[in-house]
Amino acid sequence: MQSRTLRFQVFVRIWSYVDFTIVLTNFISLLNLFYPFERKKIRIIEAILILSMWFKSMYYMRLVNKIAPLVESIFVIMNDMFYFLIVFFIGIIAFAEAFFLIGKN
Repeated sequence: MQSRTLRFQVFVRIWSYVDFTIVLTNFISLLNLFYPFERKKIRIIEAILILSMWFKSMYYMRLVNKIAPLVESIFVIMNDMFYFLIVFFIGIIAFAEAFFLIGKN
């Protein structure tokens, strides 16, 4: 119902992608019953499913007044970590390239 009213704005929120991941991995797990996959591959798919379901439970934990600030702070920290990691990896690549050039002598 939200997809009809919001159209493409639905895909701006991360929870839509989490829901899509849950549906997709459940479908793949269901296909495994009829067309068995390699055991290692299906374990990875199941792990992604479990992680996304626990991540979705954080969405529902925001409804509890005492837990909501904690969940919100976790998401703020994760958002800040994303930008920090981008800068961090740029620095690592820069140092790796510099030491690679120094080591060519």
